[in-house]
Amino acid sequence: MEISFHHANPDAGNESVLLRFEFDGFTENPCLLIDAGQGVDVDRLLESNDRLAGICLTHAHLDHYSSLSAAHRDGIPIFTSPATASVLGDVFDVASDEYGVRASGEVTNAITPVEDWRSITSEVEIHPVPTGHIPGAVGFLVRVVDDGETYHLLATGDFTCRSAGGFTGFPPEEFIDIDALFLPAATNESFSRSLTNALGTALEHAHGGAPTLVATSGLVGVQVAYLLDALREEYDLGVPIRVVGQVAKLYERLDYDCAGIEQIPVFEDPQTCLGHGVITIAGPEIPRERSSGRLFDCLRENANACVVQLVGSGNDPVAEGRCTIHEYELVNHPTPQTLKSVHDAVDPTETVIIHRHGGAGGKFNDFDSVVWGTGDTNKHTLFDGEQWRLPPAAGGGTVVSNGERNLQQFASTELLHSFSVPSLTRHDDPDLEAEGINQAEIASLLHHGPNAATSLDAPNHSEETQATMSDTESMTADDDSTNDDAEEKATHRQTGLIDTTGVTRGDQTSMEATEQLDTSSLTPKNMVSQRAAKQLRESQSEADLDNSVNDDNGEPGTGQEIDSTAETEGAQTTGNTEAEDNEPEQEPEGESASPEQSSPVEEASQERQDPQTGEGNPTTESTVTPEGDKSAKEADTESERENGNAETTEGDSITVSLDPLAVALAEWSVTTSDQEDVQTVDDFVTEAVRQYVVALLAGEASGSEKQGFAVNLTGSPTVEQTIEDLVRNSGELDSTMDILAKGIAATLDTDIDSAVEIRNMDDHREYLDAIVRNESNTFTNHEEIVEAAINWQLCTE
Repeated sequence: MEISFHHANPDAGNESVLLRFEFDGFTENPCLLIDAGQGVDVDRLLESNDRLAGICLTHAHLDHYSSLSAAHRDGIPIFTSPATASVLGDVFDVASDEYGVRASGEVTNAITPVEDWRSITSEVEIHPVPTGHIPGAVGFLVRVVDDGETYHLLATGDFTCRSAGGFTGFPPEEFIDIDALFLPAATNESFSRSLTNALGTALEHAHGGAPTLVATSGLVGVQVAYLLDALREEYDLGVPIRVVGQVAKLYERLDYDCAGIEQIPVFEDPQTCLGHGVITIAGPEIPRERSSGRLFDCLRENANACVVQLVGSGNDPVAEGRCTIHEYELVNHPTPQTLKSVHDAVDPTETVIIHRHGGAGGKFNDFDSVVWGTGDTNKHTLFDGEQWRLPPAAGGGTVVSNGERNLQQFASTELLHSFSVPSLTRHDDPDLEAEGINQAEIASLLHHGPNAATSLDAPNHSEETQATMSDTESMTADDDSTNDDAEEKATHRQTGLIDTTGVTRGDQTSMEATEQLDTSSLTPKNMVSQRAAKQLRESQSEADLDNSVNDDNGEPGTGQEIDSTAETEGAQTTGNTEAEDNEPEQEPEGESASPEQSSPVEEASQERQDPQTGEGNPTTESTVTPEGDKSAKEADTESERENGNAETTEGDSITVSLDPLAVALAEWSVTTSDQEDVQTVDDFVTEAVRQYVVALLAGEASGSEKQGFAVNLTGSPTVEQTIEDLVRNSGELDSTMDILAKGIAATLDTDIDSAVEIRNMDDHREYLDAIVRNESNTFTNHEEIVEAAINWQLCTE
C-alpha cells in the first residue's frame, strides 16, 4: 500500500489536499479531498484508476468550500461536523447571492455530519477532531489499515488551541503516534489581544449608553455574541445584546440560548434593532451592505453611536462618519509559537505544510520531522509500502528510524483504534480564559481594575431620559425575578459606570446628549462643545488603556475623532499557548527606596516606584541634584518666571496663560454648570486647581503625562493634507491646535481669552511649586498643572 498526496490549489489558498491510497490488487485507488477551496480542479489531480471516495469539509469559510460543487461527483458523501452541517444551508444561501458560489441540490443532499469513526472503505476510516478556529470547525484523523499494520494521518484544518464560542480547541496532547501531519502554516500573533479589545470597546461604549454596532462575519458574530453575553453576566452589566440577520440565523441553527441575547433574523426597520446602550451584532464585517450596512446607515451621523468592525477578510473597513468607529483585525489562527508547540506535541514522522503561498521553503527547518511544502500540484509519495519517504529536495530517499519507541508508542495502535477526543458539542458554560479573553484588560476597560473603586449606579438623568431607558432595561430582566430583585434594579440602575478614583470614560457625555435629544434641548452649539469634551475624555482614557497594556501596534485613525492615541492591538506574543500570552504588564508599585524626607505630593507619587529597584515610574526620568543646586527642570521654570512668560501674581491670586482649547472647554462647563459658586471661568479654574491639588496629595491623581492636557487632531490623508495647507498658507494659524481652538471658539460664539486668574492661591502656591519640583510628575510650570486640573475637572464632574 502506498500513500501519496497532491496540493490541490497551491496558487490560491493552498488549504486543500488530495490524499490517495493505492492498495495492491485494487482496481481503483480510493482518494479523499480535504477541503475544496478556490481553484481546486479534482479532474486534473485524479489519475485514471483513482476514485474520489469522499470530501472532508473542515469548516464553513468560503475559502474552504468555494469549489465544493465542482469537486463533488457520483453522490459521494461530504463529511463535516454536526455544527457545520447545521449552518451550511444558510451559508450557501449568502454565498450564492453575494459571491456567486452556488451549491447544487446534490451537494446539499451529500452533507454528512460525523462525530465518530466513519468508514470510507474497508481499509480507510476518518474521525473528526475539534480545532477551535470558528464554532463547529474540525480537522480529520485518517486511519489506514493494510496487512495488519495501521497508519495514521492527521489533517488539522485551520486550528487554534483556544475554544471558539464554547467549542473545544485543538487538543495536541491526544495524538501520540501520527505518521503524517498536514499542518496549516497560517499564524496570527494578535487574535487574543484584538478580540479582548474589541469586546471591551463594545461593552464600554454600550454600558455608557451608546448605541453600538458590531459588524462581523456570520459565524464569528455568533462567537462574539456568546462571549459578550458571558462578559455581560461576569461583570453584571445591563447591556442587552441583539443578533441580527445572518448572525441570528446561524445562532439559532447552532442552538445557542444565552439569557441576554435577542434574535432578529429579519427586520424591516433598522431602528428596531438598535437602541441606547444596546450592542447589535450583524454581518457582513464591512458595513457597506446587507444587515450591517443598513444599520450603519442609521448610526453614521450619530455622534453618540459606536461602530466596531471585526475584519478578517483583508478588505478596507469604513472610516467615514460622525459616529465613533473602531476596527480590529480578527483572524483566528495560532501564534508561531503555538504552531511549533503543536507540531512538537504531535511528533509526526512527516509534516506537510499547507495554507502557505509558495510552499514551505526553509521556514520550518527547525521542525523535528520530515517537512514537505513544495508548492506544486504534483503527486508526492509519503509512504512507498515499506518506508516513509523524504521529499525530493532532501534527496528522495527514505526516512531513517532510530529504532527507539517508548511504552506509549508501543500501545499507540490500540489506543488510537479506540480513539477518543474532547466532544465536538458546544459547552454551555463559557470559559473566557480558554476562549483567549484577557479579563484583566476587560476589567481595565470597564474600570473594574484592582486600583479602581467602582459603582454601577447610574448618573442622574431627567425623568424623560429614564423613560427612554426603561425599554432597554426591561429586556435584561429574568422572567422569574423576585420583587426584591426588581426593587434592587430600580435603586441601582445599570446604565453607566462611575469611576471614583480615576478619569471616567467619555460616554457620560453621550448620556447627557441623549437626555438633551429626548427633551429637544440639544442645539448645534452645545452638541459640538459636548462632542469636543467627549472626545477629549476618550483621548485621555485611550491613552490610559494604551499604557496599561503596553501594546506597540496601533489601530489606524478614523479621521473623525480627536484622539491622542490609537486603539491598541496586535502585541507580540511569546510562549506556547495564546492564553499565556495575554497577561498585561502591571504598573510598578511599592514604597520609595529613598530615605530622604518627601513632601506630601512626592509621597503620593512614590507609590508608583518599582518594588524591585526602588526606582521611579519607568516613563519618567529622575535626577538627583546636590543640595543647593537646581535641576534643569527647575532652572527652566525659574527662567520663564524671570522673563515674565509663565505667570503674573497679584496678592493671593495668580494669572496664567492657558491653551485656548482648555479655556474654551472650561467656559462651556461654566455655561452648563448648576453650581451656584461657579459663575465665571476664573471660578471654574480656581476650583479645578484646588481639587486637583487635593487629588494629587491623596494619591488619586498621578500627575503623569497621560493626565496632562494634550489633544492631537488626526484624520485621513486628505484631511491631514488640508490642515497642513491651512497652517502653511495662513498668517494666523500656527498649528492644528489653532484650527481646533478657533473652530470651537466659533461654535461657542465667544472670544477666548487665554489669560485666566486663579484666586486664593496663598494656600496652594507652595503645593504647585512642589508639584513642579517633583521629578515624578511631568509638569514643568504652573500652566501645565492648571490645564491638567481643567482636564481632571471635566472628566470627573
